[in-house]
Amino acid sequence: MVILNQERGTGKTCTLITLSARNNIPIATPFDTLYIKAKAKELNLQIPEPISIKNLEDLNTIDKVYIDDMDILIKKIFPCDVQLIAMSAGEKIETIL
Repeated sequence: MVILNQERGTGKTCTLITLSARNNIPIATPFDTLYIKAKAKELNLQIPEPISIKNLEDLNTIDKVYIDDMDILIKKIFPCDVQLIAMSAGEKIETIL
């Protein structure tokens, strides 16, 4: 698993869209998928149908996924105040670009 850690508004979603188009891996989001679709169209990139986390059962039919806005997803899963998250990064982003 690769972790793309950047500030808001610095191009994480655009990077995911580019990788999605290149690798044919859908993007899962805790929001509606309209923004990702519109941004992909703006970038003139063809991507697999994005998946809203609202429809988690849609994830049962795919092998791989990119997740956008994981911090928001965690807040939706855990309604309490998550104080710390520890995770292993694995590969670096450069290995998949």
